[in-house]
Amino acid sequence: MTIRKFEQEAVVNQIMEGVKERLDNKVEKARKSKDYKAIEKLANAVLKINKERDLLEEKHKKLNGELRKEIDQLKKDAKEMLQYP
Repeated sequence: MTIRKFEQEAVVNQIMEGVKERLDNKVEKARKSKDYKAIEKLANAVLKINKERDLLEEKHKKLNGELRKEIDQLKKDAKEMLQYP
């Protein structure tokens, strides 16, 4: 007995639907586990800290630029004050 192509495709599709359904159930079960929730909580904490770090880096960069400008101006002013007329 030979199975026609469309029948083969129907069998494969049916098998794939079953596999997908079982995987979806296992994923959902895993997401409800204590371990998954703990990992998710840690991952979210890391993301939050990364955002805070990025903000601090930007603030540091800005303040460091301002400090450089002030130092350069101070050097310029000191040099002018020490020159003889």
